Amino acid sequence: MKITIRTAALAASMLLLASQASAQAAANPAAATASSPEALALAHGIVDTAFPPERREEMMDKLMTTVASQMKAGMPATFMGDPGLAKIQ
Repeated sequence: MKITIRTAALAASMLLLASQASAQAAANPAAATASSPEALALAHGIVDTAFPPERREEMMDKLMTTVASQMKAGMPATFMGDPGLAKIQ
């Protein structure tokens, strides 16, 4: 299986967000309970406004490309010559 830097960055971001959410839920169990249908509808409206469904995939791809290129630029040159890293790019 070939893993790109973009995929690895996305996975790392998701893990970070999940761990933060778990820590917040543990600290405040009431926050982890279900919201009202009205609050859920409002949340969906906010997400749809911020990330229009017809452009959502394009926006996320552009974001991950930008993040991956910034991460790659910040890596020491010795990492980029590593044969193991070359296999997963």
